[in-house]
Amino acid sequence: MKPLFSALLTILAWSSLSLIGLAQQTNRQTMTDDEMNQLIDSLVVNQASSELIINLNYQNRTFFAGRDLGVNQWNSTCSFSYYHKTGLYADLSSFLYGKSSPVWQMSAVSLGYMKDLNNWSVSLDAGRMIETNPDPNYPNQVPNWVSASLSYTFDKLVPMVDYTLLFGNETAKRLRTGFSYYQSFVKVGFFDRVSLVPKVTAVFGNQDITYAQYWTGANLYSTDTGTSTTTKKNPFNQVVTKLGKKQQAQTGTLSYFGIMATDVALSVSATKHNIRLNFTPHLVKPIKLYTGEDISTAWKFFFSTSLSYTLRN
Repeated sequence: MKPLFSALLTILAWSSLSLIGLAQQTNRQTMTDDEMNQLIDSLVVNQASSELIINLNYQNRTFFAGRDLGVNQWNSTCSFSYYHKTGLYADLSSFLYGKSSPVWQMSAVSLGYMKDLNNWSVSLDAGRMIETNPDPNYPNQVPNWVSASLSYTFDKLVPMVDYTLLFGNETAKRLRTGFSYYQSFVKVGFFDRVSLVPKVTAVFGNQDITYAQYWTGANLYSTDTGTSTTTKKNPFNQVVTKLGKKQQAQTGTLSYFGIMATDVALSVSATKHNIRLNFTPHLVKPIKLYTGEDISTAWKFFFSTSLSYTLRN
């Protein structure tokens, strides 16, 4: 008897944070790159204050660990972040996706702690995703996360690494590493401060492939004896199945872990009083996690832009 393989693919969701935030990595990690750059700007200005930051962000394309899952859509984030001068911080964010139903897809709440030790910076973070209109047939399998981040400052060069564990009914892991270069200029034209932060990052993660092996006697399965269907319930799950004549079946799961994407970005920020504008173009390259993964590995361009307001006390 000759086997026939029909793969059931489920791509586990991550971010941001880029973790990303969620919009970039499917689940929110600590804080977004833009929020981190904004916090650096704030610390440069005043290291002894607590801050409430209100941030609106728009991204013209949505990627999850470098993958768009076949859906070309924009996303937008509204967040309220409070950073206490002791290092504690809390965040409430809502996420909108252009082709989701409803567009307001979910919110996230998180608590964390950040500490600077000489040139080292350490942060710990925990949070939960809350769906706006959860589908009981397609629940989020990994709504919770815990994350840790570590960076070191060599003058203006900052290498970093962060790790996120997503959990719920299933588990997933994301590891992000890279480096950035921070350059800031004061009193540039109309603005009080202009910051440039080029950054290169790589995202590692795991993916489980569930397969079903069917036997059809001495005959090989062919497309003439069945149909191929694709179901896309939401932007976080993609299931591909092939159905045909079968007499016996055996299922199993294969797990893969490796690099999923690289990202090259340049963050440009301008601050006037408590208002901050940011524009960040990205070049992202998806990388196949396993040989048969059906994705394009070409470089893709997208950009994000944000407007924020900071209150200090």
